Amino acid sequence: VNSLLDLQQLGQGKLKINSSKIYLRKVLNDIIRLFQFQGKSSGILLNLHIDDDVPDEIRTDESRLKQIIINLLANAVKFTFKGSITLQVSQDSQDNEKLEISILDTGIGIREKDQEKLFKMYGKLEDREGVNKNGVGLGLTIANALSAALAGREDGKGIELKSKYGVGSRFSFRILKNLVVMNNNTV
Repeated sequence: VNSLLDLQQLGQGKLKINSSKIYLRKVLNDIIRLFQFQGKSSGILLNLHIDDDVPDEIRTDESRLKQIIINLLANAVKFTFKGSITLQVSQDSQDNEKLEISILDTGIGIREKDQEKLFKMYGKLEDREGVNKNGVGLGLTIANALSAALAGREDGKGIELKSKYGVGSRFSFRILKNLVVMNNNTV
């Protein structure tokens, strides 16, 4: 239901973005803890790696950042049957004002021909054997738009995907370290 509400607000350009000071390491550790039990019970190792030069205190929309990362981690857990999942945060190598956040997994990967479908509304991949196909296919569409907003991009392109079928995937996005929200704080 929340995804449908977010999608409706996105379509109307009314999805709210707020900005406040957050303690990034605490937020990320809390998110990883949400997935610890599920990872352990599946035999998957969950890792959190934050580079030393990443500031602990940033300004962003905490709830939207959590929404993006939780969506990406939930997908990684769903499609990873052995190996590991890593949530990685580093300074963006091309823009000192941004951080790069990546979720890397050793899951089943995504065929190249299917990758473009993922960020479209209801873009589910139906031919993945042994995978629970719950969900409506809105999570990545919404996460993509939210990540673009947290990066200060107006083109709606937020998440980058690199994947090799049978090997794993890397979903990455960037956020501003000091997100300033003007009067029109909608996406």
